[in-house]
Amino acid sequence: MVSLIDVISSAATLGGLVALTGAYLLRVWLHGDAHYERVDQVGGSVLLSKRLMEMFYWGLQSVARACVSVGLTPDHITGSTLVLALLAAVAAGTGHFGVALVFLVAGLLGDALDGLVARMSGQSSRAGAVFDSVIDRYVESAYFFGLGYYFRGNDAMLALVAAALFGSYMVSYVSAKVELMKVPVERGLMRRTERAVYLSVATAVAPFTQLLTAADRPAWVGVWPLVASLGLIAVVANASAAHRLLALMRALRSEEAAAPVAAAPSVPVAVVSTRVRPVPALEEPAPLSVGRAA
Repeated sequence: MVSLIDVISSAATLGGLVALTGAYLLRVWLHGDAHYERVDQVGGSVLLSKRLMEMFYWGLQSVARACVSVGLTPDHITGSTLVLALLAAVAAGTGHFGVALVFLVAGLLGDALDGLVARMSGQSSRAGAVFDSVIDRYVESAYFFGLGYYFRGNDAMLALVAAALFGSYMVSYVSAKVELMKVPVERGLMRRTERAVYLSVATAVAPFTQLLTAADRPAWVGVWPLVASLGLIAVVANASAAHRLLALMRALRSEEAAAPVAAAPSVPVAVVSTRVRPVPALEEPAPLSVGRAA
């Protein structure tokens, strides 16, 4: 049975999203779209529009300035996203999806906020980027494990959660390889931000579908939006990772085939003279004297 606190939490979060959307549309009407370099670098896709990403970045500007003014560092914010993810995982694992949504959305916004604070405060660094990337893997894994605990005892659902988790890992891993090899390969689908948004939307709707589902139905029926989201991530993420992996391999083989073959180092060869030295003429022996008596 769904808790009232979950319904209220989901409704409040969705209400905040509606308010942000209205404020941003007013901003667009008065001043046009907001543009941010980071959003341009990441880019949108058919699964998540660039305008939606710009809306969230626009909404976080004042929060980022407040963080800088009170002395919060990007690493502080990055670390807090892990705590929020663990709380979201515990809430989801116990079936409190409305509460999980609050922590999940806060962590998602924190993942964008740490980069904003780093750029505003001039604290961008490679060490911070590595820390953020590693924490992102823990954050995402935590929520999948929370969902796995919720669906414990249902082998089909556990397999679906595992497939979505594997696909998420492979998308991130192949993207890292593409960046390492410095080979132009088209952007893939179901990147981390897209996965987080789809899981958040499904989590937001779950308390309402639970409320409308009969108590005697299986648990997964009440949270069918989450099941659909996991299925979408599992299929699209694994397909995208495989597609980009094959594209990367083709690009690398093309580069190797086009590269000039290195010439073998020249080895000095001893030259053997073919001139034949003239053989000196043999002297003719003196004739023997005959008939001289001793």
